[in-house]
Amino acid sequence: MNISLSPMDYYFYRRQLYTIQFVFEYLGHISPKRVHTILEKTAQYVPAISSRLVVKSDTEIVLQPGHPIVVEHTTIQDEPETRSTPNADTFLSSIRNQENEPLLKVLVTQTPTRTLIGFSFSHMLGDGTSFFQFMKIFCEIAKNQSPQTIPINTRELLKSKTQFASDLETDLFKNTGYCVPRPPPPEKVSLEFSYFSKTEIKKLRSHHKVTSNDIIMASLAKKYHRNIPLHNGMFIVRCPVDYRKIYGLPNTYFGNAVRDAVTEFDPDEISRLPIIDIAKRIRESINSIDEHSVSESLQSLYDLRQRYGVKIFEEVGCPGLLVSNFSQFPINEMDFGIGAPIGFHHASLNPRLALILATDQGFEVRFKKPLT
Repeated sequence: MNISLSPMDYYFYRRQLYTIQFVFEYLGHISPKRVHTILEKTAQYVPAISSRLVVKSDTEIVLQPGHPIVVEHTTIQDEPETRSTPNADTFLSSIRNQENEPLLKVLVTQTPTRTLIGFSFSHMLGDGTSFFQFMKIFCEIAKNQSPQTIPINTRELLKSKTQFASDLETDLFKNTGYCVPRPPPPEKVSLEFSYFSKTEIKKLRSHHKVTSNDIIMASLAKKYHRNIPLHNGMFIVRCPVDYRKIYGLPNTYFGNAVRDAVTEFDPDEISRLPIIDIAKRIRESINSIDEHSVSESLQSLYDLRQRYGVKIFEEVGCPGLLVSNFSQFPINEMDFGIGAPIGFHHASLNPRLALILATDQGFEVRFKKPLT
């Protein structure tokens, strides 16, 4: 049975863009054949991972499950240095989001003493929460356990609850945070690293009602706002907000259920304001994501597709500084039967994207800074 896509899923219809890619590194060996067997069993609970894109019409694409899952294998005779590697592209296979091609690929790389397993998961399959649901079931099956929870693939649940006529020319950015055309990629970028200690963040938060994520986003906005092109004369900082609970979806919903919280600043304002005031504004934007704003976003994305067809999403983009927080990802729970991973690596970042990762003492942020 085909899986219909929600209005939010279509946003990620891009050629060779928006793929969730991570590599888990282990001591010891796990065979590619075993990985494939585990994936085939996982697909019984998460059928979307065995899907291919099928174009039904100019305005409709569906996921067609039941296709073979691709597991590739390579062997390296030496021990590559992975701790200081800024990205793990070598240990990943690319996803193209093309019709009748895999939307999940796994690359197993074996060294004399280690195994690196790279997962490439098309964003059309689901968001970060969905990826973690998939990985949790994969780990449970790898350890011969029955899955504790089964994801729900009924994407018809995610649709606008209020019908209204949106003016796409004026309302698209207001309702979704997206724009057409998408911002052009910078000609040159550099990978920047920032570190935040728990003590430092606690001091900045003091008695204010902001989170560590807000403080980090505010600090990045303060540091890099001159490197980010303005949108309609405003500097923008944004982060994805999971709205499963907000919109009354089951927490096991499998798909994309995120809306960016967008905060706009006048360029002079972002230079002048202290970090804590920027953080408060960011928190206000995150808290403003409610059922109504989600419904508006879904309706606008639906109207956009009905008017221009699915190909319009090749041109839709998100301006500003995008911050994605993966510090809560339970890395130590990613045990495939040979122990917890000794390393966790990510693919090269898109320009203007900052990724927050956890460290023992706080947080590490990796940012693809456009060079002006």
